[in-house]
Amino acid sequence: MLWHVKPFLVDTHCHVHFPAYDQDREAVLARMRDKKIWAITIGTAMENSKQGIAFAEQHSDIWTTVGLHPSHTTHSHEDENEGAVHEKDVTKETLIEIAKSSKKVVAIGEAGLDFYRLDQVADAEAAKAIQERVFREHLLAAQELDLPVVIHCRDALTRLAEILQDVGKIRGVVHSFTGTWEEAKPLIDLGMHIAVNGIATFQKGFPITITAAESGGVLDTFGTNRANVVGDPNGGSTGTIASWFNKSAFAQPAPGVFGDSGRNILRAPGINNFDLSLFKNFAITERMRIQFRVESFNAFNHTQFGGPVTNVTSPQFGQILSARPARINQLGLKFIW
Repeated sequence: MLWHVKPFLVDTHCHVHFPAYDQDREAVLARMRDKKIWAITIGTAMENSKQGIAFAEQHSDIWTTVGLHPSHTTHSHEDENEGAVHEKDVTKETLIEIAKSSKKVVAIGEAGLDFYRLDQVADAEAAKAIQERVFREHLLAAQELDLPVVIHCRDALTRLAEILQDVGKIRGVVHSFTGTWEEAKPLIDLGMHIAVNGIATFQKGFPITITAAESGGVLDTFGTNRANVVGDPNGGSTGTIASWFNKSAFAQPAPGVFGDSGRNILRAPGINNFDLSLFKNFAITERMRIQFRVESFNAFNHTQFGGPVTNVTSPQFGQILSARPARINQLGLKFIW
């Protein structure tokens, strides 16, 4: 039991009970607990909402939600990482029944509007009407249960605000908000929370080619001659800034001879970067507020190495001599009226 542990962070929107985590779920949970991170694993259909409840009841640091993702109401979208989805509709009564089955249910959703791919639907207006009707069922269930709503919205933020205004007395969060300030303001005025912004970049290193000098200048390669391969580029001690690859695996070709190494046979270091921002609004009057912003680039200060020196004749051959910027934090204060 972890009730006595105060979390360092609560991940309010994950899907750790989904099939995507079947191979490494326990390892993910272990890393979360090591960092004192609790989580809310989000339901997107009735079956996986029930599975989320069963999973949350097995773990004292996991909570869950009940909802039908809007894309399932009008699209035949299937994602093996999510699991099978069998329904395109749900009623307030069904949502309430499932949500009441466990105290580990802390919200209704993921629900909302997704007009992003309606151009693929024969009757876009009818599809919008279906999504709006199902979304209202979620809002009514949340009202009756006095629970917040986890909202997904793409290309429909203005209509979302109109529906929330019409239903009234709804609290919750607009997940992964990507709209403008003009679209956010009506939602904030209604008391909704806007999800924390964050950009995660995971990228393999760019391909690199090992070059050599053109001895004698008779080949006219203009600095693009290749080195000869004389060993295993990945053998020996590699992966360090002093020796990103096996430097002894390459040699300078003889004068007037093209090198035999291939193009893009190695990769430079990759990128593992998180940019995060936090906004907090402080109400002054009904129409005026102050917003405090904290923005962090490379938030976890992970070293992002540059590429290694690739010319076999350089004294620094195979070494990494540069890196991208370290963490950069900036603070901001906005007066909004």
